Amino acid sequence: CPFQCTYCCKPDTTYRSRSIDNVIKEMEQYYSHGIREFIFYDDLFNINKKRVIEISQAIIDRKWKIKWNFRGRVDAVDKEMLDIAKAAGCWQIYFGVEAGTDEGLKQIKKNITIDQVKKAVKLTREAGIVSSTNWIIGLPHQKSRKDILRQIKTAISIDSVYAQINI
Repeated sequence: CPFQCTYCCKPDTTYRSRSIDNVIKEMEQYYSHGIREFIFYDDLFNINKKRVIEISQAIIDRKWKIKWNFRGRVDAVDKEMLDIAKAAGCWQIYFGVEAGTDEGLKQIKKNITIDQVKKAVKLTREAGIVSSTNWIIGLPHQKSRKDILRQIKTAISIDSVYAQINI
C-alpha cells in the first residue's frame, strides 16, 4: 500500500499489483474447478479504477456467473466503477474507515474524510452492492469512553450494511 496510515502493520509503502491477465488466468483455473466466489483481498483493490474496470470487463466477457468482493478505499470509488463491478458479480465492498471524525482520520494519516465515507457508502448502495465499513477502537486520539461512543454513533450514521469494529 502506498499510504502511510499510522496504525498499519506493514512498514513498506511500495505498491505493486499483479497483471490483469495473471489475475484472470488464476481465476480461470479456479473457475474450471467449480469455484464461483472470489475475494480480492488486496489492501487496495480499487486504487486503480481502470484495473477494476478491466478485471470486471474480463469477467463479463467470459460470461462467468460468479460472486466476488474486495477491500478498498472510499476515495477511489465512483458510479462507473461500481456499475461495471456489479454487472461482473461484485456483491460486497469492505471500506477501511478506522476513525469516526475528520480530526481522527487526519491524526492516523488516512487521507479521507467522513463525507467521503458517506458518499462512497451511498454510491455503493445505489449500485446494489453491499457495503461494510471497518473501524478501530483504541487509537491514540480516542482518550475517553465518550470518544469511542461518538465513533460508534458515526459508524451507525454512515448506514453501511455492516460495520466491523476492532480493537
